[in-house]
Amino acid sequence: MKVPAELARSIRTRWPNRADQWLTAVEPELTDLCHRHNATPHRILPARYALVVAARTPDQNLILRATPDPDADAQTTVAKALADIDVDPAIHEATTTETGAWIVMDQVIPGIPLADAAPTTIMLDKSHRPARCHSHRTTAWRFAQSHRLASATPRRRQTH
Repeated sequence: MKVPAELARSIRTRWPNRADQWLTAVEPELTDLCHRHNATPHRILPARYALVVAARTPDQNLILRATPDPDADAQTTVAKALADIDVDPAIHEATTTETGAWIVMDQVIPGIPLADAAPTTIMLDKSHRPARCHSHRTTAWRFAQSHRLASATPRRRQTH
């Protein structure tokens, strides 16, 4: 899969000193990750500063996300912490490369809101688990603050 031209322009504008090296490396890295996870990429999702690819494995759907963001380690720390408490998708792999970072995670597809669900379909044995949040950025920031993750600070919302 090729990096969309619009994404390449955004990356070059945002991180001009990292962009060309990242753009050269990201496609072979994607191929390698797909091979390791037995995944077939099928769609590039819209994102401003990251390559976000939907992929299928024999067992599940994954999201592979790459970014040249120098703060990607902080994003990964928060994503892992949120996944550990079941409010973010499960992380299968998080890797830092010379040019950026990758996260391989479960693909989460929105379901039926609880208020609209048929009462007979609600699994009470799962009710102890936290509900998935609608505002990932706000929740990640609050989590980081409550756990004093110094490197995780609120930022203007970016499309993933």
